[in-house]
Amino acid sequence: MRMRRARPSDAAAIWRLIARYAAEGLLLPRAEEEIRRNLSHFLICEEKRRVAGCRGSRPVRATCLRKNSSAIAARVRSGGRASSSP
Repeated sequence: MRMRRARPSDAAAIWRLIARYAAEGLLLPRAEEEIRRNLSHFLICEEKRRVAGCRGSRPVRATCLRKNSSAIAARVRSGGRASSSP
């Protein structure tokens, strides 16, 4: 897996990830257009040229970022370190 900045072509995949978690009540819902307007705030985790996760962040102050919209695709969720945590 590799991390990179989000591109316009990633907007729909980011929206699908966030929408899945929003449907479970774990994230606030976001409109795809809002994601497109704020793509510069997103990092993408990519596996086999597919979006596997995303993380948004926004500057709050010059020395502080607010993390938001962190989501990982179900196909890559299981088996990691977090899955074995109590």
